[in-house]
Amino acid sequence: MVTRVGIARAIFLIAAAQLISCGGGSSDSSSPSPPAPIPTGNIVLSTSPTNVSVAPGLNQTLSIQVVGQNGFSGSVTVTAIGLPLGVTVSPAPLIVNSGSAGMLTFAAAPNAAAGTTQVTIQGIDSPIQTQITIPVIVNPIATPASRPFTNLGGNVLRAYYDESR
Repeated sequence: MVTRVGIARAIFLIAAAQLISCGGGSSDSSSPSPPAPIPTGNIVLSTSPTNVSVAPGLNQTLSIQVVGQNGFSGSVTVTAIGLPLGVTVSPAPLIVNSGSAGMLTFAAAPNAAAGTTQVTIQGIDSPIQTQITIPVIVNPIATPASRPFTNLGGNVLRAYYDESR
């Protein structure tokens, strides 16, 4: 006598045998692909020059070298954090491959305030990240030297004598 349990067991064994014989999975191209590997290793950043010194209305470039360690070989997103008021950086963000260098350009607006600010240069390839700090110096605007004499219609109105010269 055939019971329901016996039929269910037979169907299960047939299905299992078919699954094993075909490799255990489907060959459907819509099956999800395996997840991307998580990056491993370390990132080391270095800059040249080691600081940025820029006058208002001008700009300076900074080379960012990215070195991968312990097997890291990915692309790193580099950003500048904590810029002084009136200073911008481009490109933002900068993408640099491990073992390569990229250039950031720091531009100071004509009205940028003079002073020194510690700016963080951060490199990320999630979940790996690193950062270094560099000084960004906005130089004061030079004041023009006074003229040693003033002319009015060819006549000297005022003259200065500097004995130290």
